[in-house]
Amino acid sequence: MLIDSINISSFNAKLLKVDIDTQELSNVSEWPTGTLNPIFLENRKKFKKIELELAFKGESRDLILNNISNFMSKLTREVVLTLDSYANKYRCILSANTTEKTVSKHMYKKKLTFLGYEFANEKIETMNRVTSKTINVAGNQVTPAIVEITPSIALVDLTITGLDEDFIKIKNITASKKIIINGEDGTVIVDGANKYGDTEMWSFPSLKPGVNTITVDKSSVDITIKYKPRYI
Repeated sequence: MLIDSINISSFNAKLLKVDIDTQELSNVSEWPTGTLNPIFLENRKKFKKIELELAFKGESRDLILNNISNFMSKLTREVVLTLDSYANKYRCILSANTTEKTVSKHMYKKKLTFLGYEFANEKIETMNRVTSKTINVAGNQVTPAIVEITPSIALVDLTITGLDEDFIKIKNITASKKIIINGEDGTVIVDGANKYGDTEMWSFPSLKPGVNTITVDKSSVDITIKYKPRYI
């Protein structure tokens, strides 16, 4: 098991048990008095719960508790969990934990509850000097995308469809300068500088599960699209 890139074996810990639930769904549909039909609204997706049980071993209780303390210091913020025998990863935050002393002075057990979401390894698609491409996205949820655009010539503007509810337009484009529109962190960057002011869009780029057709109104650009499929 990894916490970000740290193997829990460095704390003399071992993963004993994993319980993963689907994301919590909530709903505020209603059936107004006097109407023949209810008003159904789409479910709101909330966190996925990941429950883990770990064993910590050591030569003494003091040593074990010190390892547990060091381990817990890595969980004070958002982390990515890579779990043994599970293909996908989990970006999450610790929400609850308990420590259990065992009969043996050489082992403690730790129970952890995380809240977050599940995602697969990053996928990369390219559109080099073409005006259309169809991408079949795995997963079962909409996922943010990172779009990197490298123009071969200067352009007044460039319009992309298929990555937003409407379109994404970038203006004042300089030849060979890579534009990064990042749907994960909500930025538009060129050479480290903010280019959001030269961008028109209703929301940052994303991809829905299944077939997505991406189009661009000029072929003089190389485009790389990066995304991580997500799962309920």
